[in-house]
Amino acid sequence: MGLPNPRTHPTSCGAPQGTDDAGRAWRICDPSSFLSDSYRQSLNERLIQLERDSHASAIKAGAACGTTGPKGAELAVAIVGSLSDAGTGNVNQVSRQVFNQWGIGHEGCNNGVLLFLAINDRKSSIKTGSGAQALVNDRMASAVLKGDQLKRKLRDADYDAAVEHAVSILEGPLASYSAPFEYSFIGYYGITIACALCVLTGVSYIVYRQEQDRKHNAERKAEFERKLANLHSALDARKKSDNGANPPCAICLEPMPDATFETSEVENGLEILSCGHCFHADCIQEWLSRNQSCPVCRRANPRCSGKYQHEAGGNSTRNHEESYWMFARSRLFEDYSDVPGVERAASRVEQTHWEDQDLSRIYYEEVSTMEREAAEREVELEAQRANDDNWGGGNCDSGGGADGDW
Repeated sequence: MGLPNPRTHPTSCGAPQGTDDAGRAWRICDPSSFLSDSYRQSLNERLIQLERDSHASAIKAGAACGTTGPKGAELAVAIVGSLSDAGTGNVNQVSRQVFNQWGIGHEGCNNGVLLFLAINDRKSSIKTGSGAQALVNDRMASAVLKGDQLKRKLRDADYDAAVEHAVSILEGPLASYSAPFEYSFIGYYGITIACALCVLTGVSYIVYRQEQDRKHNAERKAEFERKLANLHSALDARKKSDNGANPPCAICLEPMPDATFETSEVENGLEILSCGHCFHADCIQEWLSRNQSCPVCRRANPRCSGKYQHEAGGNSTRNHEESYWMFARSRLFEDYSDVPGVERAASRVEQTHWEDQDLSRIYYEEVSTMEREAAEREVELEAQRANDDNWGGGNCDSGGGADGDW
């Protein structure tokens, strides 16, 4: 007869009464209770946590498979009195039947592993799906089953300790989603120093690039927040006075010094255009090399042909006008749209009057909202994984493993 599937019939596999009603996921089938109740319970919790850790490691490693993206490996344990309790044939055939009937591992990934023990027949087996072989290869499976420690514990009928020994070896590579070096092809057969150096160089470069990307993202965020503070401070000063403090350059959002432009259109590192809008000289020079109009008012060919003509009774520049501030704000959000929270803050800002906007508050509120939403999504995924009543639909038809006895 077939062995019950612990994911759909947990109490038939030794789970506590009520597990079916509670809908808890179960990873062990031990219908004859060879394991103690307390160890079976704690082991099941470890196997559930193993899947979560493996899933997180698969995401970090970018180990996508099938069409669903990265998926963590699954480890199941089956313990029967006799092979006939689980299927027909030898231990290799029966353990394969159990693996495929349960569907251990995710469909498309086939990243499941089964530890199978037939106590009265003194037979053991580890079966792996094709996607799990990179983590637990045949050499490793054979070493676990044929090792003296496992055999001695099984001969002593210390089944808790025997299963613990095997699981403790298997869970390491599955949780980290990386194969142990000593069982890998490189570690087993050795390889030339030149090839090892190539691998090391490649890994070092990847680590270096990841660190550089992290630093770049942190620098971009800090740069945006500094320029946002500049703009926010200038806006506050403007609200208190029509003239207020000098606004930052609308192109680069960096502060600008005082200038009167009474003798020249270029003064103190600034340049004023014929329309009255003023910018850093370097910024406007670069802008006009690509655009032949003022970035704020779009006046064509805006450079002064001579000394700038001041408007009677007005400011020396027109940088305090609403259009200048609107351009500065838009420029800031566009240039730093890659920074988390900026695009969402920009959408909110567009819905309010520009002088009523507390730009810093809006941005930091959106950052906090994104962080809270990410945490809530993780809680939902965690609950979904914990309440999943089915295996992933994997098989070991193209996988491997090893068989043993004691």
